[in-house]
Amino acid sequence: MAEAATGQRALATTSGVAHTTIGRILAGTVLCDIGSLARLEDALGRTIWPEHGRTPNRRSVTRRATA
Repeated sequence: MAEAATGQRALATTSGVAHTTIGRILAGTVLCDIGSLARLEDALGRTIWPEHGRTPNRRSVTRRATA
């Protein structure tokens, strides 16, 4: 547990996101705002939020559901 807290503090220092906020994000008690997400991704050097493909066309989804 202490090791995780040290990691969160180091990430907080590197990213500029408060260690308490990082802890809350990891615990799932808050949603990460886009600014914090961008800072965390930059600090970690990796994508946290996965890229998504196109959203399906609403009509094609409706047609499949009624077919």
